[in-house]
Amino acid sequence: MHANRGLTFSVEVHNTIFYLSFASLCGVYMICFHIRFSLFLSILVMLVCFLYMWTLLYRTSSNTYLIIRYIPISDIILGRKHHTHTCMASRLKKVWTGHSKGVSTVIGTVFLMLIIFMVSTNVLLWTFSQNAEYNEAVMKRNQEEADRRDENIIASNGSYSVDGDEITVEAKLTNDGALASQIINLWVLDTTEQRYNNTGMLTSLKPGDSETVSAVVTISETDESHTFNSWFVTARGNTIPLEEENEEEEGTMWAQLAQGLGSLVLDFHSFRYYTYSGDTLQPWQDGNIGFYINTDLQVAYGALLTNRDPSKQTIALQSTSNICLIHRTGGGSGSFHWARWYIINVDNSTGTITSTSEGSYTPISLAYGETKLIIFASENDLEEGSFSKQSTPRDEQLCPVSLMVFGELGFEPYSQNIPFVSISFKD
Repeated sequence: MHANRGLTFSVEVHNTIFYLSFASLCGVYMICFHIRFSLFLSILVMLVCFLYMWTLLYRTSSNTYLIIRYIPISDIILGRKHHTHTCMASRLKKVWTGHSKGVSTVIGTVFLMLIIFMVSTNVLLWTFSQNAEYNEAVMKRNQEEADRRDENIIASNGSYSVDGDEITVEAKLTNDGALASQIINLWVLDTTEQRYNNTGMLTSLKPGDSETVSAVVTISETDESHTFNSWFVTARGNTIPLEEENEEEEGTMWAQLAQGLGSLVLDFHSFRYYTYSGDTLQPWQDGNIGFYINTDLQVAYGALLTNRDPSKQTIALQSTSNICLIHRTGGGSGSFHWARWYIINVDNSTGTITSTSEGSYTPISLAYGETKLIIFASENDLEEGSFSKQSTPRDEQLCPVSLMVFGELGFEPYSQNIPFVSISFKD
């Protein structure tokens, strides 16, 4: 036995190592890719692989034995050829009776083909599932893009009102598309200060629906004289600008007129005259139509003025602003004279004159787009004298009237002459 010289063992079992490795890899592969198969089925396939391994290990044929060879270590080191001393320590017990040569190879091949078929089928089904998921995601995304393009919301008739830092936006929303839409947000940009903010909202519109909405957005250091841009955001991600086309066209028209006539616009039909009850104007605020007035009557005049300055600055009216009337005295052959009614301050709720003494007048400001009722009543400029009532001419006649204003536009001096009406004086 040469036990003292060392032993080397060699096991030869007919390609078993190859089948064992391949079967183990197939089983692990099935476990890693059991996306479409259950974990139970993957483990089952691995068990089949191991059963096949044991079949190969214990299969019996005429040329397959478990042989233990005793080889001298010195012969291995020196590379000597030697005669193999074979000792049959054990002969495997035959599992099958009869001649079984070649049967195990056929069975192994069948198992191998089954494993390859199951693995390839699993991979193929997994590939199909990934392609299906990808195609479904692409179709869903394409549909979302199509819906977003088909969405058609119109935001019109926008208006802004400012209270401190809060900007209230009102607009009419119309769904002019074929899909139901949802408005989820409103953005407002103060273009004067270059500040912006947004607020959440939730408004649903079916096709053809229209709805007037209002939302409040807070922007620090804002002012009613500032200009704003706004846009709504839909749930599909579309931005809907707040259209102010009518206002822009109107603003363009007024700007063109202002270049030739001035920044203040007078409402012709609002021209009124008032009588007195002490220091209170009557009837307040409606007044009387100002185109026909009695002679020798103490009156005050009033009209609506609107700031349409192209630069959108505030106009402040000073005490020298007045309504000037040219009239004739002494009949048809008499001379012409000027009569002036200077601007005054009035309590807007009662019509009572509040600037009655010299220096008591406070400049009246008109922000861009703002309209106010301006009253002209004093015979004297209140920076130079106290309030005094002025009377209409004593003679019947038709007189031209001009509105002359002076003040500040922003921080610059501003003046304008508006020849606007004629007044018929009758007894």
